[in-house]
Order: sequence, then C-alpha cells, then structure tokens
Amino acid sequence: MAVTPESLHQRVIFKVLLLMVSGAGILYFLINIQRGLVGLAWVELAMSIASLWLWRNVDALKALRLWSFLYLIPFFSIILFALSDPRISYGMFVWVLLIPIVSYLLLGLWRGFAMACLFMTLAAIVYIWRFHSNPEVINTVVLANVMVCAAALWAFSHIYESSRERSQRILLKLASIDALTGLYNRLRLTEIFNRERQQAEVQRQPLSLLLIDLDYFKKINDHYGHDTGDQVLVAVASHIQRNIRRRDSAFRLGGEEFCILLPGSGREEAHVVADVLRTGLAEQHPLVAGLPVTPTLSAGVATLGDDGKDFVHLYSMADQRLYLAKHSGRNRVVSQGQALQGDSVAGENASSPVLQATL
Repeated sequence: MAVTPESLHQRVIFKVLLLMVSGAGILYFLINIQRGLVGLAWVELAMSIASLWLWRNVDALKALRLWSFLYLIPFFSIILFALSDPRISYGMFVWVLLIPIVSYLLLGLWRGFAMACLFMTLAAIVYIWRFHSNPEVINTVVLANVMVCAAALWAFSHIYESSRERSQRILLKLASIDALTGLYNRLRLTEIFNRERQQAEVQRQPLSLLLIDLDYFKKINDHYGHDTGDQVLVAVASHIQRNIRRRDSAFRLGGEEFCILLPGSGREEAHVVADVLRTGLAEQHPLVAGLPVTPTLSAGVATLGDDGKDFVHLYSMADQRLYLAKHSGRNRVVSQGQALQGDSVAGENASSPVLQATL
C-alpha cells in the first residue's frame, strides 16, 4: 500500500487517540471500581486493552480507515453507554464533544460527517432521556450553551477537514503535474503503471508503454532560444493529449522526453499510436507561430508480458528501442528488436530536419 501524506496524518492521530483512550480507560476503571460501577469499569478496561494492542500494531495496519471505523463505533458506544447510567453526572457529557472532532480527523470529510451525525444524535437522545425531568439541566440557558458549543465544534471540524482535503488535493496535483506542459510528471509514472498493470492482469488485457524523445531539440533551443523551446514542448504535449484516448496516461519525464501508458493496447496498436503521433507532429508547420519550427520525434515501444513483467524491465526495453530509433535515422518508431521500415525516413539526413529550412 502506498504511503500518502493523508494516511500518515491519520495514522499519527489514531495513535494519539489510542494512547489517550488506553490511559483514560485504566483511570476510569479504577475510579468506577471504587464507585461500584463494576460493569462499566470492566468495559472501560477492555477498551483500554484493545486500544493498547492497536497502538502497538497501528503502523502495520493496511486498511487504516476501516480499522478507524471499527474502533470508533465501540468507543463512541461506550461513551453513550456510560452517559446513560443514572449514576453518571451530566458533566461527563463533555466527552460527547470529542465525537465530531475525532470522526472527521480519522474518517475524512463525508464519512466523518455521517459518523458524527449518528452519534451526536444518539447523544442528544440520551441527554434528553436522562435529564428531561431535571429543570436545573433542561432549561433554556443550559441547552443553548450545550447546543452552541457542540454546533461550533462540529462546524469547525467540518470546515477544517474540508479545507485540509482541498489543500491536500491541490498539493498532490502540484507535486504530480509538470508545470510547463500540464502532463503528469515522472513522480506519478510508477504509481499509475502499477495500477494499470494490476488491472491489465486481472482483466487479461495488454498494456504498452511508449517512450518518446524529440529529435535535435537542443538545436531548437540553441537557435531559437529556450522560450521557443518551451513553446515547442507545450505544443507537443497538446498534440499528444489530442491523439490519445481518455484512458491513456501521458507524462513528461524531463527535458524533451515523454512517456505514454496505453492500457488495452498491444504491440501493434501501440506502434500505430506512436506513428500517428510521429506523422502528425511532422505535419505541424509552423508549430510555433511565426517561426518555421517543425520538430520530429522518435519512439520506442514495449509491451507488458513479452518485454517484461514489471516497470523496470518494460521501461528499459522501451528505452533501448528509443535508442535504436535515434541511431537508425530518427523520426521513426521501433516496437521490436530492430527499426521498422516504412515512410519514416526523413530523419536519416545527417543535418537536423528541424533547422534545414532556416540554417
């Protein structure tokens, strides 16, 4: 399971809660034994022991949200069970204020909202049932204070979690998107490949990887400047996005190198996609307004199974074929052990085809 900032955040909070509950459980076990609340005392001790066990093992838990959900149900239920005892004073109802805070922190925005709704409603029912005949507790001032305080904590918890999740989504997007082209960056490649590989294996579908490199890109930068080079990269990224399916994933790996994952596409289909990108790019003239820049690309294709079972082997094979395409004349696609022959021979000239018209 991938470790995300969100899972780390929730794991730390869960560990703090477990320690707090284990300590409080032992304390209240001793207090309630002395007060004669034997049943409640043993329930609290059992919760304390369970909390200590979870605390020792929390770092190894995979389904953290599920474990949090399964833990909070008995935890909140014990709070309500204790508060329903006539021998417990109404001051213990302050524990109810933990419900929305802990629910949001451990379960996220909407799961936390649902959990808080359920147990806060039950807590209100228990409160009214316990004290409906006690005018000192059930009066306008007391009820107003309790309701306003509970509503404020609930609202702050909801707003905090909503803002935190929104900020995290923005940060994750910024961390995984190439700022220049808007494509995924190298950081997301392995993660998305592993996801697509699992689906391909389950559905018994092919999966191919394309590595693409622009030919003579350094000469574009040297002759026209890096600003123009950046415009070329943006245009190439746009060209790639227009010519792949919604299910495909495109990446800029750095410099002038791109990668495309093609789920459901075997070697032949991937070669066709790469060649469509190649020929379409060569026909864009001028690519950058006002400048006769016509870059070409070379590509290497690798397919899951035939060329490797994991990302490292698949990437290595595609890289070798990209290298072969470069050293076989450029402006071509290689999807097997040798360069495929066809009409992609424009790159065989010794001079750069990008700059022939202007140099």
